[in-house]
Amino acid sequence: MHLMELYIIENYRDLFPALSGSALTDALIRDLFAAYGLPDVRIARTEQGKPYIEAAREEEHIHFSVSHSGNYFVCLIDAHPVGVDIQYARKIDARKIGKRYFTDEEQAVLAEQGEKGFFTLWARKEAYCKYTGNGLAEIIKGTSVWGRDDVAFLDFQLEKDLYCSCCMMKGNEG
Repeated sequence: MHLMELYIIENYRDLFPALSGSALTDALIRDLFAAYGLPDVRIARTEQGKPYIEAAREEEHIHFSVSHSGNYFVCLIDAHPVGVDIQYARKIDARKIGKRYFTDEEQAVLAEQGEKGFFTLWARKEAYCKYTGNGLAEIIKGTSVWGRDDVAFLDFQLEKDLYCSCCMMKGNEG
């Protein structure tokens, strides 16, 4: 049985310079799954465009999530549902966006932590959307990602102004 693994690729476009868009994403995913120990995976996409592995056997049913920002591509792989997101901090009106998409509790975090709090929460929201498979609908309806007890988050910065959040089943964070 494989453990959860997070792959981080810097300058990912250089690996397959002739590819872009979903072709590049699929090539990166195939490479990472080979490193994970599952060569020759077939990638399919949901109607919303989310990539997944077409499993020939039940033991090949592996969950993963991908994200990219700037020169970074990340992929989180596990036997259970997962979500990952990376976000470069940029100039935004954090209070205006927070008022629209954050719960009262999340807005309090934003007020206390400022820009760092905003990008941590936003990366969490996107990671949670990928975890549930519901996409941006989770953000639009204002689902809270602060203080949840049904999932676990691992939040960190890859470098200054580059925020990452991994969302996983509670109890699977170790």
